[in-house]
Amino acid sequence: MRTSTIFLIAGLNVLLVGCRKPDTSAESQENRPDADRLQGDWAIQSIEYGDPRLALPEEEWKKLTLRFQADRIFVLFDGHQDDEHFSFTLDPEKTPKQMAVTELDRKGQPAIEVSDGGKVREVRQFTWLYRFDGKSLVLAMVKELGGEPPNEFKPRNRAGKEGFRWKVTPVNVVTLSKTGPAPNPAK
Repeated sequence: MRTSTIFLIAGLNVLLVGCRKPDTSAESQENRPDADRLQGDWAIQSIEYGDPRLALPEEEWKKLTLRFQADRIFVLFDGHQDDEHFSFTLDPEKTPKQMAVTELDRKGQPAIEVSDGGKVREVRQFTWLYRFDGKSLVLAMVKELGGEPPNEFKPRNRAGKEGFRWKVTPVNVVTLSKTGPAPNPAK
């Protein structure tokens, strides 16, 4: 009788521990690796444009969501996945933290920049900065090839054209808030 009571109590403890809600407090989130913290859907809260001429109207960018799923970033527009997606790798040891981003084509291969004459110029790769600010994610991002990657979380306009490229490419600073976990990939 005593043995079965001990097993019953132990079984209830296991059940209660297994049913406990995960700790989603800011403190527990900060202790997780950055790659894990990024996973999920992030809605854009604000954008500071380096080049105001490239600014999207607020009603447009408010419909954008970035979905971080494994080592991919998917762009969702009004809840629907856009063709634009990227792979990424993190370098959290750098100061500020960096994210190497590669634009992917529809087949999931690195997107290639091709000149007017059909010559391959380069893979569309970018360096973004990232940081967690409480429950927000802040990105300093570029979307143009060439030029200097961002080195701080400040918008920057383009400058110093060299041939068909800018020496300094515009940097946009985007603040996002997490809206939910990424869906599980189909198996």
